Amino acid sequence: YLMEKVMPPDVLSFKRTEILKYLLSCNPKTKKDKEIGKYIEKIKEKYPIASYVENVFREFHEVLMGKVPEKIDEFLNKYEKDQISGFCNGIKKDIAPVKNAISYPESSGFVEGNNNFIKVFNRYN
Repeated sequence: YLMEKVMPPDVLSFKRTEILKYLLSCNPKTKKDKEIGKYIEKIKEKYPIASYVENVFREFHEVLMGKVPEKIDEFLNKYEKDQISGFCNGIKKDIAPVKNAISYPESSGFVEGNNNFIKVFNRYN
């Protein structure tokens, strides 16, 4: 709100969350912000981390949505000494459940949703 008051009317500003939403949406049905689309290449040029995040996310998404659990090992080996080493180390600690999630079509989402509901319910009661 303050930025709108201070910034000249011909200056565009985007929130980081809006840019990340644009870069990380994998669903083709998701509407992307056309205004960000006009400037996304300039944003990536100015901030190379945006391209890095997009590439790593898309690669990880492909691994998770694929049916080849061994690809997670390739992903972890590729990025274990990179900026996301903490993320890779966390996955390595629970590698068996991650590989099972990739291998089997069943999801634990229903159970996890119920666990979250119970935690939230207990927190407010």
